[in-house]
Amino acid sequence: MYYVGLPQEGIEHINKCIINMREDEIPLFEKDNKSKVQQRVFKKDTSVFRDWKEDTTKTLENMFLDDIRFWKIGRFIKDDNDRENTMQVVGKYFLKIKKVFTSLIC
Repeated sequence: MYYVGLPQEGIEHINKCIINMREDEIPLFEKDNKSKVQQRVFKKDTSVFRDWKEDTTKTLENMFLDDIRFWKIGRFIKDDNDRENTMQVVGKYFLKIKKVFTSLIC
């Protein structure tokens, strides 16, 4: 039982509200999620990358040869055998080096 008192012009006015206590548990309510999550799928044909050409062994070889042409490695590797070995090692791992470089510049 609750009493609510409201003063009116110096006269105390009391409203009486009788509320029975809830005996049963309050049911849990969970709102249904009606929105759907749309799975995005990358389609190269409809993207801005549609004109992008994938790397082939020929394009990778051309890239490597262009890189070698502009190298200044002869300034700090004087021995021809060491320079040749360095070019072979870089050529062997050129694709991995390119992927690391590409991921770092993004």
